[in-house]
Amino acid sequence: MKILFEQNSKLNSNEIELVVRAADTNPKVLELLAKLNQLDNHTNILPINVDDQVVLLPIEEIVAIEVLSEHLTIHTISHDYVIRGHLKDTLTKLDGNIFIRISRSAAINLDHLKLLEPEFSGNLLAKMKNELSLTVSRKYVSKLKKALGM
Repeated sequence: MKILFEQNSKLNSNEIELVVRAADTNPKVLELLAKLNQLDNHTNILPINVDDQVVLLPIEEIVAIEVLSEHLTIHTISHDYVIRGHLKDTLTKLDGNIFIRISRSAAINLDHLKLLEPEFSGNLLAKMKNELSLTVSRKYVSKLKKALGM
């Protein structure tokens, strides 16, 4: 893959034009286009309803998200928020390159992952920088390893 930068004075200062060239449309090209679209769709905050307030959580402070029944626990660096919602819906609002699902009921922010430990059952234990530990189920181990470049 070649990456080039060309300055174009005809574009506005906040405008970026991106062209992807390839011999054909293949899975790698489609994956790249999907990731580029994700970059444009995500903001730096996640608004959540807590009691009668809307809390604006900075994305970089979210460590992990867990679900139990219809309640989500959003673990941040300094606080845990329990809200109503679905994990799948919340993950669509977050960058899929950083927030990785590790089980049917949890996702982690890779920027806060400290280490992975093997468990007897083939699962992994994800230890986060804030000392939170979550189980990575066998079904999601390969996806997590791929996201980490392993």
